[in-house]
Amino acid sequence: RNFLEIYDAVMVMWYFYLRAEDMPRLRNEWFSIGLDADGEEVVKLNMREAKGGRDTKTSFPYRPDALKAFKTILKRRKPKGYFLFDWYSRPTNNPNAGQVGDTLNNLLQFACKEADIKKKVIWTSLRHTAFMETCRDYPQLSEVTELINFAENAYTSADMLRNNYLKKIDRTASAKRARNIIKEDSTANKTLQERA
Repeated sequence: RNFLEIYDAVMVMWYFYLRAEDMPRLRNEWFSIGLDADGEEVVKLNMREAKGGRDTKTSFPYRPDALKAFKTILKRRKPKGYFLFDWYSRPTNNPNAGQVGDTLNNLLQFACKEADIKKKVIWTSLRHTAFMETCRDYPQLSEVTELINFAENAYTSADMLRNNYLKKIDRTASAKRARNIIKEDSTANKTLQERA
């Protein structure tokens, strides 16, 4: 049962870019599957309690495989109630004070150990990985309007995405393009005497 909980939690992070602090308060009834304005079937998350008490916001996944994943995930879930570890008690006014966050981090550490991952990975790392991979896979995010829309959809700011992900990707891509264009200097690895 814990395996399914961690799997579902990772899928939520991958598709909806939530913060670690969002996981304990996440509820089954916030997810729905329906048709968008164009008649395409989509999964959406109606986040009712975002960081800092922000207003309710509807978020849509950017990855096309989210619908299939969530059709499976939501079949395992009750119609209402906490999305993760629903058997844990949580303080009514502060679901984060329960043990959900600690359990997620412990299970993630266990999974990393089993996968022989030496680097310390914490739950927040999953959000950063999801952001980085989406920025790589969808280069149109370098366009201002696309970036603003994505940031709002992912409960963050365009500046944060630009500074922490897009600039790094742009620098790496720029250096790679240069290596493919600039001709190799045949004297670069020669001593001064050999060059003379």
